[in-house]
Amino acid sequence: MTEQYRQECEAREWLARYNKKKQLGKGKANIWWEGIIANITRIRGKQAANQLRENMRKENEKSSKD
Repeated sequence: MTEQYRQECEAREWLARYNKKKQLGKGKANIWWEGIIANITRIRGKQAANQLRENMRKENEKSSKD
């Protein structure tokens, strides 16, 4: 498994979790996500958090086209 593939899988997983949280309300999902991204930033650094966001955006675009 390549690092790029692992990052794509991680992005899909977080995107699925976020979409599930949105069922409870977009505001609650956003608050939850900000906490998650803050933890990722604290543990892995700002660059990793930004990369995750970018990968999630790309995965979301892919799923929208399907």
